[in-house]
Order: sequence, then structure tokens, then C-alpha cells
Amino acid sequence: MFKAAPQAKVVVHHTVGEKNSWKSFAPVEDVMAPGSNELVFASIGGRSSDGHMPFFNLAWGDGGVAMAIGWSSQWEVRFQRSACGTLTAQAGQQHVHCMLHPGESICTPRILLGSTILEIYYGNRSSPICASVNWTAPDGTYKEPHLSVMRPLAQRGIEVFWSDMDPQQWYPKSFPEGTGTWDPDPAKNPRERVRQTCLD
Repeated sequence: MFKAAPQAKVVVHHTVGEKNSWKSFAPVEDVMAPGSNELVFASIGGRSSDGHMPFFNLAWGDGGVAMAIGWSSQWEVRFQRSACGTLTAQAGQQHVHCMLHPGESICTPRILLGSTILEIYYGNRSSPICASVNWTAPDGTYKEPHLSVMRPLAQRGIEVFWSDMDPQQWYPKSFPEGTGTWDPDPAKNPRERVRQTCLD
């Protein structure tokens, strides 16, 4: 629960998720007046960036708070503003209704709040400059396009290269028939090794 002056305009800054179109990752601003209807955002189909990105910046007057929801989940967040101006944010795992027995545990989305998310992650440093590619080789894979641009991008000051999953490997039966594996295909990439990392 956050306190904002009743007359203050509260702006919820957020970002469209992956839409497979020119609208993907477009910035959005929603204004919440006192007593306004609630805003509800959730991912689609368990894909955490499908529909909406799980990052929000709430701003009012000279205050505000940044909010991030753990990446791996079917997350949901609700914003409500009362008639007296109080702003309430509720976030967590959507569609969960269960009972835990002694000794059992489950993972739920982690929630991060701060003045800015970048300040929490990077301290006084600015965020890294990132780049990627949006095309595939004639055979539908990413490897050659990625390798062809890494050196030129590095020479231009790019610090992080963002590589998505090989589309043929991630959806071997085409979407949405089923997803594949994050492990490199040994037939296509015999020299690659798997490095498993938990990102949250």
C-alpha cells in the first residue's frame, strides 16, 4: 500500500509484452485518479513476457516506486486507488489454489520494490548497453546471424549480446504444438556445451 496525496495524479508506467508485431515492448502510461477502476495485468499462457512485461513504474507528484515481478511464472498484478488517494498493489501467482502439507514447499514469484530497478541491480552504474538481431539464417536458425554481428557490435560499444532460443529447437513441432528444450542440439552444434542458469 502506497500513500499518494488525494489530488495527486498517479501514473502507472508499463510496457507491452511480446506481440510478434511492431507494437511489441511499446511503452504505456495509465493514469489512476482517486476512486478509479482497478488495473489488472497478467501474462498469457504461462509465458512471462507474453501480453505484458512484469515491470512497472508508479509515479505521483514527487514520489513513486518501481516494481518488478519474478520472471518465471503466470503472474498477475492488480492496482487499485481508493477515493482518498491510497494506491494498493497486489501481485503474485495467478490461478493458485492449493494446500501444502508439512515439509512441502512451492516457488512463487519474487517481488522487487525500489526507487528504481536499475539502482537496485546496478548501484551507481548505468545499465549495460544491449543488442540482438531480429532475423534468422535461411535454415531458420540464429547461429550465423548472431556470430556475424557480435564483433561489429562490440566495436561499437555494445556490452551485452542478447540471444534468444533457436526457434526450430524451441518449437520443434511449431507453436503451439509443444515446446522443446534449452539444451543445444548436438547434431547442429557439436562444439557447444550446456550452462544451466536459474534466472528470476
